[in-house]
Amino acid sequence: MHFLARRGGHDVALVTVELTSPAPRLCPTRQPYIGPTATDPTTRGHGIGTALVHAVLSWAHSSGYRSVSVDFDSANPLSRPFWLGAEFQPVGYRTRRALDPSYSGRSG
Repeated sequence: MHFLARRGGHDVALVTVELTSPAPRLCPTRQPYIGPTATDPTTRGHGIGTALVHAVLSWAHSSGYRSVSVDFDSANPLSRPFWLGAEFQPVGYRTRRALDPSYSGRSG
């Protein structure tokens, strides 16, 4: 499902809502998951993305859902403040280890 914001007759923001999470560990069963999102860079900072997210939350609430999940790159300087500012709360973490070419599998 797609939520689209228009300004001056032009599409300026998009939020995609999926009813099945592509990563089930990130989203409770049968609860909406926010997938791909985008905002035209020329319209950022005008509240359009926030208004669109509130439209998604209003839809979810009126549809009887109890939560909405989103997964974003926490190091992204735009995503982190946006989603935390929209009162989304971190509920998990992910770890990753890069292996350089000289790794031999040794311990200690």
